[in-house]
Amino acid sequence: MAIGVRIHAETLARALNNLSRVLPGRSTQPILQNVLFTAEKEKLSLTATNLDITIQETVPVFPITEETGQFTAPGKALLSVLNTLPSMDVTVESDGQTTQLKTERGVYRFLSLPVEDFPRTPEISSENGFKIDLKELLDAVEKIAFCAAKDDPRAFLNGVLWENRDGEVRFVASDSHKLGLIKLARGESVPFTGIVPRSVFDILKQIGDREVEVRHHGEILGFFYDESYILARLIDGPYAPYENVIPPRGGNVLKVSQEELLAALRRIKIFTQPPSYILRWEIQESGLRMSASSAEIGEGSEEISSEYVGEPMEIGFNASFLEDIVKHIETPEIEFHIHGPTSAVLILPGEQVEGEELLYLLMPVKLD
Repeated sequence: MAIGVRIHAETLARALNNLSRVLPGRSTQPILQNVLFTAEKEKLSLTATNLDITIQETVPVFPITEETGQFTAPGKALLSVLNTLPSMDVTVESDGQTTQLKTERGVYRFLSLPVEDFPRTPEISSENGFKIDLKELLDAVEKIAFCAAKDDPRAFLNGVLWENRDGEVRFVASDSHKLGLIKLARGESVPFTGIVPRSVFDILKQIGDREVEVRHHGEILGFFYDESYILARLIDGPYAPYENVIPPRGGNVLKVSQEELLAALRRIKIFTQPPSYILRWEIQESGLRMSASSAEIGEGSEEISSEYVGEPMEIGFNASFLEDIVKHIETPEIEFHIHGPTSAVLILPGEQVEGEELLYLLMPVKLD
């Protein structure tokens, strides 16, 4: 007998849309383009995977047959039909070889692949689990994830390091040119260290504001909510010993308005050239002067009011990297702790948020 359920088209489309983030357009394994459906009484679970990330969404349904079980169907093709339907109920039926989507006026048949071919989903015990507020997690990661590399052959640099330790939660990201670190005070927490793919945090944004249970086992990290979950394969470590490269506070200290600096950066960046985007800073007690020149466009310079304690100095930065950091700092003032034109610069918000510590490192670039 066939499995059959009735469900609202928008509910099914919403679930499939969430899963579509891990459905490949093309694959050498056709089963990965399919969604695994599991029908059980008055609920339907949908699972999709690209082998690195697995998503399962569970939705309520009205069963129209007594059969329970599993079947597969091509996810993106099914979603394409659902996205063009008006607000209405639909029925989904499958005999294991064909899956039918039925409306009042139409029948759409999709070829199914064997359930046995669908990759097994690892089970993760809640024994090593801990709960975390998702909004708080994503807000913290948002402030540093941009520092991670993209497609670096050193795989660990492409992810975000997550550490639970010493009564705090830490997130670290770096591409070896810039680094972001945020610490959240959390009292006692379950010990955990893992390098999480950046894309996982983008997928988590679809869940909305809620508390999730985080479980981990070996190389798998899972986020569980309601009767749904997202599983991710952690990036192989270890992570580089980032604490060894964080310079101390002090040295030559520059304080500048975040708003004024960001606006000036965006103007002067026009006169920099990719890929290095070289920006020159001349710092002295009287203020900060930044300048850049381009053989194709021309040159620009601007003076910015600031407070500076230290020796007069010239230092170069990648304007694009610096802009990324400055725009993620939300305090009125920014502090730069500079130990020399070739040493990593420590960049801090003028005032830390209660229960949080945020810092950035930026390597200078060589000036001509």
